[in-house]
Amino acid sequence: MSSFDQNVEELQKILDILETQELTDEQAQKYIQKAENLKQKCALLLADEKNEIVKIARANDINPDELGL
Repeated sequence: MSSFDQNVEELQKILDILETQELTDEQAQKYIQKAENLKQKCALLLADEKNEIVKIARANDINPDELGL
């Protein structure tokens, strides 16, 4: 499983390619689809981390609302 940072780096590479290279519509669509997949992975990783923080907060009698969660 890749880390959030690795996914963000890959997204940045895709953005650079889309901004700087002459791509066919088909090539651009492939990069856009790959970026969408990476975005979904990042969202899942963030949700998992948020759930872990909430779990730890509750285990320590801290209301997650106090943490802005």
